[in-house]
Amino acid sequence: MKLGLFGHGISYSQSPRIHSAIAKICGHKITYDLFDTEPENFFRILSAEINAGLIGFNLTQPFKQISFNKLLSISTDVENFRQQKKSVNTGHFAERELILSSTDGVGFWESLNAPLRNAKKIAFLGAGGVVHSICDYLRDSHFGGELFIFNRGLERLKIIADVYPSARTLRLDLFKNANDWDFDLIVQAIPSSFLNEQVSVSEELISFKGAVVDLNYGIM
Repeated sequence: MKLGLFGHGISYSQSPRIHSAIAKICGHKITYDLFDTEPENFFRILSAEINAGLIGFNLTQPFKQISFNKLLSISTDVENFRQQKKSVNTGHFAERELILSSTDGVGFWESLNAPLRNAKKIAFLGAGGVVHSICDYLRDSHFGGELFIFNRGLERLKIIADVYPSARTLRLDLFKNANDWDFDLIVQAIPSSFLNEQVSVSEELISFKGAVVDLNYGIM
């Protein structure tokens, strides 16, 4: 099976090792490649890989919230696509139809231990595709607590507000004195390349007395 991950600036990714190890345990033979792709070349390369036998793929930034309409115009192997969420991280084929979905939300929530899943006041730092998917999942699961979303750019905060209208959306520079907010959980979802420049945010996380989950992995 030919699989892979599409993103930009993803040379650090451990996805090939992770997926290959899981496939071996499950008795499957796969090849799982990294496709570190400039955004303007994404659909051309995806179409070529589909033609070469790619049967499924994962997406990371900046492609999680991209529209796939263009793929239909350049690929002779895909007749239709079905996009279940605005933010997606997984694509696979059923005959000539591409099915796009997201495992980010449910995967994140189920990875938490029981006390953290009972959190009633959660702060997210960042408002990218992963946070979008988690908010999707919490909305569909009728989460009854409070959500606070901090982000540098206002445009993504507006998108999150459409998905989860009851969430409080705030500029990242307002993330100060974290212990005074009484958060049960802080989810750090800012890309590591940007977080390294945010000394004040890192200091707040280090001094926070509650639980912090960092969604980054790899070299920081």
